[in-house]
Amino acid sequence: MRRLPLFVLSTALLLAIFTMLYNTVLMDPAPATTWSQRGPEEAELSPDIFKALVASVGHNSRGVVIKDGHLIFAWGSHWAPADWASATKPFVSLLLMFALAEGKLDSVDQPIGGIFEGLRSADQNISFRQLANMTSGYSLPEGPGESWEYNDYAIKLYFLAFFDRLLNLSLEDATDAESFARDAKRLGPLEFEDGSIFSIKSGVPRLYMSPRDYARVGWLMCTRGRWNEHQLLPRRYFDEYLKPDVSPNLPRSKGGTVEDYLGIGTAGGENSRPNLRVGPGAYGFNWWFNAGRMLWPDLPPDTFQANGHWNAKTLTVIPSLGLVVAWVDGNKVKATQENFEARFNAAFSPFVQEIMRTGHIEPCG
Repeated sequence: MRRLPLFVLSTALLLAIFTMLYNTVLMDPAPATTWSQRGPEEAELSPDIFKALVASVGHNSRGVVIKDGHLIFAWGSHWAPADWASATKPFVSLLLMFALAEGKLDSVDQPIGGIFEGLRSADQNISFRQLANMTSGYSLPEGPGESWEYNDYAIKLYFLAFFDRLLNLSLEDATDAESFARDAKRLGPLEFEDGSIFSIKSGVPRLYMSPRDYARVGWLMCTRGRWNEHQLLPRRYFDEYLKPDVSPNLPRSKGGTVEDYLGIGTAGGENSRPNLRVGPGAYGFNWWFNAGRMLWPDLPPDTFQANGHWNAKTLTVIPSLGLVVAWVDGNKVKATQENFEARFNAAFSPFVQEIMRTGHIEPCG
C-alpha cells in the first residue's frame, strides 16, 4: 500500500482541526431537548446584575436569560406555561413566514378579500402585511394603508384570516394550531420541552407556553432562522421582514367610533386602540424595534421585542449581544400604554449595560 507523505497527512489533520474549531466558534449553539447551562461566572457576569434584573422586573415574575445560546440565568417557575397576551402577535407572524415559504400564500401583500367573506368593497384589498403592521384600517375611519393604529379588532381579523381561512384549521380547540406550529418542517426542530404552545381565547389561538420555550423562538429570531445546522426559514426573510415595516411618516388614525361591522370582536385586548406615543417607524409584523433608538435610548439599536400587557410579558432579543430574555408576570415593570417603552428602558438598560461593560460580546445570527 502506498503511504501518503507526512506533510500531506499533517495538512489534512490541521485542516480537519481548523474546520472543527471554525464550526465550534461560529456555529451558534441551540438546545436539543433542553438548554445547555452556564453559570453567570462563565459568562464573566456578576450574579448581582441578575438579582437587580429580577428586582426591576418584579420578584413574582419568572423568566430566563439566554446568552450565546446557553441558559445562564433562570428565575421563578420558568418552565410553567403562561398566557403571553399581545406577545402572541409576533409568534403568529413567524408562522405566517412559514406559510409563505411553503407557498400557502403568494406574498405577504396578498389581499384577504378572496378568502374572507363579508368585507366591504373598500376593505377587499386589506393584506396580511397590513394586518400584521396595524395599518389595515379595519374598524377605523381610514382605508387600508392610510394610517397606523394599534387595533385588536384588526388583529382578530388577522388571526381568523390566517388560521381559519388561509390554513383551514379548526379553532374549536388548540389542537390544529399546535400541530401546524410543531410540524417537523416548521418549529418542530426547536423541541419545545414544557408542553403546550397555544390555548384558545376569544375564539382564536393565543400563545400559552413557558418562558424558556418562548426563549427558543427568540433564539431562532436571533440566529435569523437557523437552528443548529438547519436553516428553517430563508435568511432573506429576516432581512425583508424583521425590521420596522411601518413608515415613520405614516399618520396615526384620527380615531372616532370603532365600527366592527363583521362583528368579530377583539383578540382579547381590553382597549382596541390604546393611547400609544409610539408606533410608526418602530413597528413591523407585530414586533417592536429600536431603530435609531426610538423606543429604548439606552439599548442597542438592533434590539427588538414581543410585548404583552405593556412589559409584563416580554421576549426581548439583542442580536449584537447574543442575548435573549423572556419573562412573564413582570408586574413591577408593567406600565401604561403611554409610557411602556420608557419604563422598560429604565428597568432593563442597567442589565444590558453591565453586559456591555464586561466586553463579553458574541453576536448571533
